[in-house]
Amino acid sequence: MINDITYNFLFTVIEMSQSFIIGFFLLLLSFNKSKKLGLLGVSVISISILDLSLLLENNLSEYLFLFLSSFIFLIPLFFFLYVNSLLIKNNSLIKRIITYASIVCFILYNILNTTNIYFNLDLLPIYFELLDFFAAIITFAVMVIIVIQIFIHNKLIKNQYSNINRRELNWILYCSLLLLSYTIITPYLFSYFNVKDVLQEVIFFFISFFWLIGISYNAVLFKTSNDLIELSESKSIIPSISLIENVCNVNLSDSSDDLSNSEEEKLFFKIKDIISKNQLFLDSDLTIANVSNLIEEHPKYVSKVINSIGKNNFNAFINAYRVNYALEQLSKEIASKNSIEGVGKMSGFKSNSVFYSSFKKRVGMTPKQYIKSL
Repeated sequence: MINDITYNFLFTVIEMSQSFIIGFFLLLLSFNKSKKLGLLGVSVISISILDLSLLLENNLSEYLFLFLSSFIFLIPLFFFLYVNSLLIKNNSLIKRIITYASIVCFILYNILNTTNIYFNLDLLPIYFELLDFFAAIITFAVMVIIVIQIFIHNKLIKNQYSNINRRELNWILYCSLLLLSYTIITPYLFSYFNVKDVLQEVIFFFISFFWLIGISYNAVLFKTSNDLIELSESKSIIPSISLIENVCNVNLSDSSDDLSNSEEEKLFFKIKDIISKNQLFLDSDLTIANVSNLIEEHPKYVSKVINSIGKNNFNAFINAYRVNYALEQLSKEIASKNSIEGVGKMSGFKSNSVFYSSFKKRVGMTPKQYIKSL
């Protein structure tokens, strides 16, 4: 009969193996796809190193065991640096604080570890308490900061891109909230319901498995602003890279050098005119930098006018044009020659789900229901 210790050992081996394989895979992809994946890969591999220390606890020297255990300080750091590298706008001060705090804790812990072993101070229980305490604080702080940054990022994204598919960071948000809820809520639930250690291992295994798969899958498919510049350079409409840099750092709430009401109205008419006449909305990669470049206005003002007069962010503003265009196509004979999804792509939508949700929000019914009503 397999006992609890054997089950724990088995699950730890599986967790270590999957973390190492996925982390190594992300590191390999970072050489060809995006260097940013390397940070995520290192973070995931750090998890496998932590598992390795637990597996070999009885076969490792005390110093090596504690050194490997101290990687718990680096896991949230590498993950934070990865997320930070994806953000349109990030806070360098917060980045430095998190980085220094994690590295200082990592170094101090290992200095104390070396001192303890060298002088035989027998302070091992205190080390573990300090490790758990500081690691928990850093992990919690990092996850909270990541959640806040993602909300800001997703808001900025909608003011800059007409298609936000694979550009939002909701997947990291969900994974971070899952990890936070597990570390904060589940220990109390396990204690309250007297959940056996084996069942706890099973639950943690599935949570970590889906967390790793979800993070890795979306990380590979994620599109950064650099990818957008490369795509736009191959289009007929070529945005200025300096404009993109400006819009990525602009403070949309900045009220300095505001336009007058009449100037805002003229600019808004100019924006609508050039989008309609040139059917810019049909370009699925259209950005606010494209529009700003064409009308020779700063992206800050274009975004501000669309938000204030258009009562929408840039993403919703352009999608409204796309829905109107799709309505025209569905009303014509062209609809019989194309699938509904085909009409959506023809209208500038990259995602069928976004097409359906935008259409229903604006028209009050799905594209299928609209065709039946004709």
